[in-house]
Amino acid sequence: MLIGLAALGLIAIDAVWQIVRHFTVMAHEGAHAVVGLVLFRDIGGIVLHRDATGATNVGSARGPSGCLIGLAGYLGPSGFGLGAAKLIQLRLPELVLWGLLFLLVVLLTALRRSFGIISVVVAGGIVFLIGRYTPTMVQVVSSYSITWLLLLSGVRRVIEVGASSDDGAALRGITHLPGVVWFGLWLVATLAAVVVGGLMLVPGLLAGPGRGHLTGFRALPDDVLQRQPEGGGQRGHGEERRGRDAAGLDLAQRLRGNAGHRGDLGHAARPAGLAEQGAEPLPAGAIVLTERRADHAVIIIPV
Repeated sequence: MLIGLAALGLIAIDAVWQIVRHFTVMAHEGAHAVVGLVLFRDIGGIVLHRDATGATNVGSARGPSGCLIGLAGYLGPSGFGLGAAKLIQLRLPELVLWGLLFLLVVLLTALRRSFGIISVVVAGGIVFLIGRYTPTMVQVVSSYSITWLLLLSGVRRVIEVGASSDDGAALRGITHLPGVVWFGLWLVATLAAVVVGGLMLVPGLLAGPGRGHLTGFRALPDDVLQRQPEGGGQRGHGEERRGRDAAGLDLAQRLRGNAGHRGDLGHAARPAGLAEQGAEPLPAGAIVLTERRADHAVIIIPV
């Protein structure tokens, strides 16, 4: 979560955004090319300019295919960000770096002579150095950072261009819908991607306090986690209560015997006290944590 907040702060700083925007336009133009290839269109080349703008030549794309290709651009950063978030959710953060490096190499092969050759090579070099020569913790933090930057930069780029984007104008020519419609669609989609991606990166974001508490206990490897019966199940069952009393006394006797072998009478009195406490009715909803060994005491945690 802290990495996401840090990424949001960086995106909001104009000086930093001028650098991040170059990576955003790579994802933007790459999305045009990917959708064009899926629709069996010929990709004539990609150009990335010094001012963090670009263009992808997909021929005279018209009709539904042209609409999908034009729509994909501003969804590109968010789409790649969701893919990276899914890899992290699957506990494969290292694949984020190597997958990104692969996509940058593919993008480099499609570039025409432009400023993009420099920016893509620099970006690929940074990703390679992180993935090859840094510790695992640095790689994980880098994967989270890249993912958050992709998700958040998609939103800022849409807001930055507004309803007067070139892609919106192209879509208006194909569908006769005003640019504000496409702007609204891109904005909603990119914001939704931030929410979905955030839930992948921070899985307990919507979990309540009690839910997270129980989840933490379930993660204990050798412990037995069980809930005691509610109110009526704890009252009026004499046989069950007597069974608990006998079990508690038996546990106390075994513990007292082990303490006698060690000659430590001070420690022998404590398990007996615990056994007497265990014989009392447990509060409703109490959590009992114990281990599968006879020499361990029972710990009662009310919730």
